Amino acid sequence: MQWLTILWSMTASACVTLAVMHLAVWLKDRANLAYLLFALTAAAVAGVGGCELLMLRAQTPEDFGLYMRWTHVPLFLAVVSIVAFVRVYFGTGRLWLAWAVFSVRLAILVVNFVVTPNVNYATISALERRYLPGGESFAVAQGVISPWTRLAQVGSVLFLVFLIDASVQLWRRGNAVERRHAIVTGGSLVLFVLMAAVHTALVQQGVIATPYMISFAFLMPLVVMAFQQSADVVHGSQLSQLLARSQSDLRGAGERVELAAEAADLGFWEWDTGGDAVWATQQFREMFGIHGAEKIDFRRVMEAIHPDDRERVDAAIRQSLTDGGEYDGQYRVVLPDGRTRWLGARGRVDLNGRTRPPLMRGVVFDLTQRKQAEMESVKQRNELAHLSRVTMLGELSGSLAHELNQPLTAILSNAQAAQRFLAREQPELDEVRASLKDIVDEDKRAGEVIHRLRLLFKKGEVQHQPLDLNELVTEVLKFLNSELVNHAITARTELQGNLPHVEGDRVQLQQVLINLIVNGCDAMADAEVRDRELSLRTECANGDGVCVSVIDRGCGIAPERMESVFEPFVTTKNQGMGLGLTMCRTIVSAHGGRLWVTNNADRGASFHLALPARKGTSP
Repeated sequence: MQWLTILWSMTASACVTLAVMHLAVWLKDRANLAYLLFALTAAAVAGVGGCELLMLRAQTPEDFGLYMRWTHVPLFLAVVSIVAFVRVYFGTGRLWLAWAVFSVRLAILVVNFVVTPNVNYATISALERRYLPGGESFAVAQGVISPWTRLAQVGSVLFLVFLIDASVQLWRRGNAVERRHAIVTGGSLVLFVLMAAVHTALVQQGVIATPYMISFAFLMPLVVMAFQQSADVVHGSQLSQLLARSQSDLRGAGERVELAAEAADLGFWEWDTGGDAVWATQQFREMFGIHGAEKIDFRRVMEAIHPDDRERVDAAIRQSLTDGGEYDGQYRVVLPDGRTRWLGARGRVDLNGRTRPPLMRGVVFDLTQRKQAEMESVKQRNELAHLSRVTMLGELSGSLAHELNQPLTAILSNAQAAQRFLAREQPELDEVRASLKDIVDEDKRAGEVIHRLRLLFKKGEVQHQPLDLNELVTEVLKFLNSELVNHAITARTELQGNLPHVEGDRVQLQQVLINLIVNGCDAMADAEVRDRELSLRTECANGDGVCVSVIDRGCGIAPERMESVFEPFVTTKNQGMGLGLTMCRTIVSAHGGRLWVTNNADRGASFHLALPARKGTSP
């Protein structure tokens, strides 16, 4: 019985069957290139088996050499398709190693057809017939080994190195399925390729006398690979069913989320930075005034943002993408009809497991009504602050009149003196010049008082600017000089040098200090003249800020009234409205600061005003 013929025929048939099956699968799913590569591998192994069958039936050395030469064609295809299969199916194996395997196998194939009889033998002198039990014989070549066979051995080593490297990379990924592939598929490829290389070398060296069995060595890995692919197909089918159920659940969850978003007036968005495509819900489109069918990209979204906010929003988003952090901002959007809408936005960067480009997802929500309410509140607060200033200045009218009367009286006296000096027979011009200089100085002094009054009486928008609190305290003390003199109060200052600047409205903060100083003067109205001392102290507050303290030596404040003094309409003055301290705390809070009162250890009370330091400044 022809056992060898049957055995090799069965091997070739099995390989052809696997090739046809996987080719049919690929024709139905052409996106999956792994099935085509497996089909090519199986067909190539069948070709190797056919050539091996011809070699063991060869009758002359020339026939044996010819069949061995043509064996290298399907062997080249088998090795190259296995390398490509590993790269495509598993996504592992270094690319330069793959190219090295391909280049060496191609060089072997070229040399194989250049030299005679082939790359394995320099000469084949004779064929030796070996017999199996039962009488069947096969041919074994006798001859000189070609030096080019070293190149074939290098090709086998490179192929093994590539397979080992790919298997190790697959194992290191840590996924249980991939580790199974690394052990089963990668291990079987390495094992049987090594067995084929060793067996071929032993046959060529004459150590053993058997037919070449490369096709048998490749058959086992093919079976393992086919089994793994079939298992993956079954697993993929199960995943498809799970995915279908998950998609159904996801659609239901999405509809519920969409209903909730509509109820909460939220617009969802997702920006794929790689393709610069923005996905957005209908609420998002309505908030930005974008047509429902219009394609959205980042540029289109930025065009809808108010020009004054556009650069700030773009910089914040770019920073979030760079840092991989969250984005939180507020900006205005200009609608197609010209209306302006305030929006709030929150977003988060998704790096997709450190892959690039990242995604950014988030929500937008309408802040227009809230912003309008805030602006109305600010407007009312500013109007109330202005009314409070006017009321305060009315209470200080006597002192302010005296403050203006002093320079006016001095101007009149100096003008009259100048007239007398000029009326003499020999005018005293030096005295006239001195009088005129005094007139100019006093006029400037009166002008400063009027300028300060105009600022305090002025009703306008709040203007935040960098302010030096030491300078502010000095200005207010000059303004209230007459008030302090009228109350026989000595003002002392303890101003710390090199204070950081604060950010605020000069007029409103002057209003706060004036109110606190006047209250301190009133608190000492019944004290002995020698005890009427008001101290103003500036210092760095705990943390990042500046503190101003107005310290009087009056009767102090009852502990139970410490907080109530800041409540509206609470006053100890006969003519007071009880809005001064309330307005002061409101102004300070709007500046991000704090206003509070404490009793002194000996007598009197201290009002403390703490404001945050301006960014970028330091003591």
